[in-house]
Amino acid sequence: MDLATIIIILATVLAGVLYGVNKFIYQRTLTTRSHLLTKFLEIKEKNIAFREELEELIVKYDAWGKTAFTDTDTNFVEYLEIVREKIEIEFSESEYTKLSRLPLDKVSIAECKDKLRYHRDVLKALRKDLNLQREMLQPDPQGTIEFG
Repeated sequence: MDLATIIIILATVLAGVLYGVNKFIYQRTLTTRSHLLTKFLEIKEKNIAFREELEELIVKYDAWGKTAFTDTDTNFVEYLEIVREKIEIEFSESEYTKLSRLPLDKVSIAECKDKLRYHRDVLKALRKDLNLQREMLQPDPQGTIEFG
């Protein structure tokens, strides 16, 4: 075998290895992106369900002008509007598109996961608060409604 044949064989083998590695990395990137987009949509749907539950609670107890939190003057109408705006901004189509085009290096993936965890944790806290609000809005045995 001459030197040119050896170089061609080595170049072919190297190209095959690089192709395989690149294909593996590309497939992993697609899987990661798909997972992040799925989580984004799941959290968006849970936020929408929360907003709907909040609105149902407000309607059921006619709590529109009532104070939503004991430590602020925010009423239920304002609270509902804040939740709507949060969903429109943080889970908009442009946010989804931005995520779908995000370069998936380790830092970007970690930041995206942290942001999704934050949204999940905020939603858990809001849901706990909604359950407390539901209890506080329940009529007492004498038929009056107590607000916190």
